[in-house]
Amino acid sequence: MIVTAPWGKYLATGRHNDGVSVFVSSYRRPAAAHNPLIVGKCSANYGLNALLKADALERGFAEGIFLAPNGVHLSEGTGMNLCLISRGQIITPDADASCLAGITLDTVAFIAREFIGCDIVCRPITREDLLRADEAFFTGTATEITPITMVDGEEIGRPQPGHAGPRTKRLQELYQAIVTGMADGIPEDWLTLVPSIEIPA
Repeated sequence: MIVTAPWGKYLATGRHNDGVSVFVSSYRRPAAAHNPLIVGKCSANYGLNALLKADALERGFAEGIFLAPNGVHLSEGTGMNLCLISRGQIITPDADASCLAGITLDTVAFIAREFIGCDIVCRPITREDLLRADEAFFTGTATEITPITMVDGEEIGRPQPGHAGPRTKRLQELYQAIVTGMADGIPEDWLTLVPSIEIPA
């Protein structure tokens, strides 16, 4: 069953220019070794995520970022993957960060590889990496591709701090074209024809 409903911007509060503001929390993602379901979208996993989201909103941010289980590296947002762009590379936390195995992240990896000519690199990311990144963004079903423009009250990014970078904007454009069926080169198994039918009154 597919249910359709009006849907505004998921990250509607805590916005900063054409992106969002975030803070790095002291909350750690549980280790996958302790709970193998943590890398999937299981409702039982979302209690801690809800606490972090409430904390972020109370502080005036759009989102919070979890620490990895080791308490040193970054993991993800409350329901979305984290990506950085640095020196032409797209970087996302590796499996040790206990982050969601995101379908949208896989889509971004495809777009980056096929349309922009770069791969996503999985490796540990620190808060300092995030602050020094050329660009940063979230990916997720509701989030789609949302630029991160401020971290802990500090504007980030190049060439214009506090604004979405050119590669992130290009990824946003390509993502929208693909999910609306307007782009060329989309894998056939990504598209399902839904025939128009009339339902008798």
